[in-house]
Amino acid sequence: KDFSEAIRLKPDSSPAHYARGSAYLSKKSYDLAEKDFSEAIKLTPDDGIAFFSRALAREELGDLDGAIADYGEVIRIEPANGDAYNNRGTVRHKKKDYAGAIADFTDSIRLSDNKDPLPYVNRGRSHIEPKRDAEALKDFDQALALKPGDSYALFYRAMANDDLGKVDAAIADLTEVIRLEPDSGEAY
Repeated sequence: KDFSEAIRLKPDSSPAHYARGSAYLSKKSYDLAEKDFSEAIKLTPDDGIAFFSRALAREELGDLDGAIADYGEVIRIEPANGDAYNNRGTVRHKKKDYAGAIADFTDSIRLSDNKDPLPYVNRGRSHIEPKRDAEALKDFDQALALKPGDSYALFYRAMANDDLGKVDAAIADLTEVIRLEPDSGEAY
């Protein structure tokens, strides 16, 4: 209500539109969030945070092309934003553009100085789909070196090991996932 009142009093306030959009995003009112982020962008066209947030809303709404475009705008405005590359890669993966996803995850890894395990896991997942499991294993191993016991990396490494016929290694990883997250239904 306070954000709406602020917008009523000052309709050209980009921060007020952004703040209300963020509130809508947290409430999973993605269509309303997307509208407010769009208004914030109209008022402040080089607001990378508004583009990033609108991309999140658009992805949730199923507008994957719109989300990719918005992450591209974030990268244009903030070329060193590794999260934008990672998120755009995730959306590209959803669209089965594995080459584009791998390129984005590689840029995210570079921008994190090879210290963030998430883009390694995501790149590994994008290697699995086109059956490049050996490359995937390298990424999952690197993610686990950065964050030992990461159940997400262990789970996908198990999938790659299974694809490669390394059943014992896959079972070991899945057993560890179950130990770490006993409620994880996927590991069973």
